[in-house]
Amino acid sequence: MGHPCRISLPQQPVGLGAHGQGDAASGIAVSMISDYVDLAAGEESFIGAKLKWARLISLARLFETNKIRIFAGNRPSGSATEQDWETCTGYVRELARTAAEYGIYTIIETHPNTFADGLASTLRLIRQTEHDFLGINLDILHLWEAGCEPLAAMRELEPWTMNYHLKNVRSRDKLQVFDPSNVYSPSGSREGMVSLAEGAVDFVPVIRALRQARYAHSASLEWFGQEPYRFLRNELQWLLKLTDD
Repeated sequence: MGHPCRISLPQQPVGLGAHGQGDAASGIAVSMISDYVDLAAGEESFIGAKLKWARLISLARLFETNKIRIFAGNRPSGSATEQDWETCTGYVRELARTAAEYGIYTIIETHPNTFADGLASTLRLIRQTEHDFLGINLDILHLWEAGCEPLAAMRELEPWTMNYHLKNVRSRDKLQVFDPSNVYSPSGSREGMVSLAEGAVDFVPVIRALRQARYAHSASLEWFGQEPYRFLRNELQWLLKLTDD
């Protein structure tokens, strides 16, 4: 992995001036910020990734959150060589070590075509990285997509899970709607995106399990479709009704 490069941050967070502090004053809490860091880069290119990481740490401090979410690479874990695993986990460990100096957790999302694309690969990533400030953003739909039983995966990953990421799809043959090349395209299709209650994954036992366990972690709703405020209002009403039953 070569020699670690220490990153120095400014004394005051940079980026958006007083807006972050204003959010806190207005009662809006930011549980996590998200971005992409190239973990497949060569060692020289990774220097640029570390500089980007410094800016993300600064933004996390600005928004008073202790979590930064990234993805573990951009290839399926099953096609990775042992050297690929060493490189990826080494980079993740270095990022986690740097962020930990500021009390910030490095959060890896479970997602297809990454080193955390299933239960076994996610557990391997965690154990091979071996850092106390590494956590998981558990995307339940994508673990189901990988063939995992959601409740079993939640139990296995619970010690490292710091955010539960919630979304649903009409049927398994519509999963491609969540491909990054589609969801981030203004002209991309939204067909197949549905509410938690209407999709192929049964979220009732998932939400009830979270409620009964009283996990102290955050959860997030994902929606790339139309009328996001209406969608959010309806989802919250469904979640509140379910947790009150």
